[in-house]
Amino acid sequence: MEETAMTELPESFGMLSRLMVLRMAKRLPLGMPENDGKIPDDFEKLSSLEILNLGKNNFHSLPSSLRGLSLLKKLMLSHCEELKSLPPLPSSLQEVNIANCFALESIYDLSNLGDLYDLNLTNCEKVVDIPGLECLKS
Repeated sequence: MEETAMTELPESFGMLSRLMVLRMAKRLPLGMPENDGKIPDDFEKLSSLEILNLGKNNFHSLPSSLRGLSLLKKLMLSHCEELKSLPPLPSSLQEVNIANCFALESIYDLSNLGDLYDLNLTNCEKVVDIPGLECLKS
């Protein structure tokens, strides 16, 4: 659904339980109305999801249900310039890209991400503490 005219997920998107990849990276053209900074809280229904790309969106926050995606390996949120915090994340994650999330201030404890090998925080200058980072394998 990258670069589509859709500005939000339909309420029934949670019925796609076998969906493995969801790409909704998008930058709205100037003059287009923005969404209200929220995304649906039904992510746990997408139980087969392995890759989630929500980059270039204007979300302020992510739903806590994101943690329920037990097969998610790759989370891409680059250029989500309004994102202020990262909620608890699924322990299955291997890659997290939050580069250029200029408003990002807080990240939930990462100590449960034992398989994480790529964490991109480029230009996240408001983040001063990354709880649990010391617990990750080097």
